[in-house]
Amino acid sequence: MNLYERARKDIARILSNPNGFTASVVFTTPAGIVMDPVTWFFIDVNLDINPTTGMPIIARKVAGSVSLYAPDGETNQFPDGNPADTKGKWKAKFTNGIGQEKEYLVSNPIFDRTTGMITMTLESYTKRVIPAPVPEVE
Repeated sequence: MNLYERARKDIARILSNPNGFTASVVFTTPAGIVMDPVTWFFIDVNLDINPTTGMPIIARKVAGSVSLYAPDGETNQFPDGNPADTKGKWKAKFTNGIGQEKEYLVSNPIFDRTTGMITMTLESYTKRVIPAPVPEVE
């Protein structure tokens, strides 16, 4: 086994470890295909630092890393493409550390082809329902 294979297997094992800051995440492709759940390493915080002032601000930041490969380092977890290589917006749904299940749009996916790791930020995704206008009564 060469160094690249070892690194790929280590990343797959680390990012799939159920201990620590990991969660089960379900990705949906732009075509609407709901994929099997995979484990990813994530952050979900409500505090950020304003780079101009250096002061803390309230700002939701959700990001995560997932391995293209299953914990064995061999099996592809994304048979229908992956968020970094497939055109269109992917969705990600997971339950965060305080038990809230949310759905997000994947943005800025960065794919490290050497290790098979995809790191991405998530944007809030809400399904908006526009109500019909109230009928006028004559």
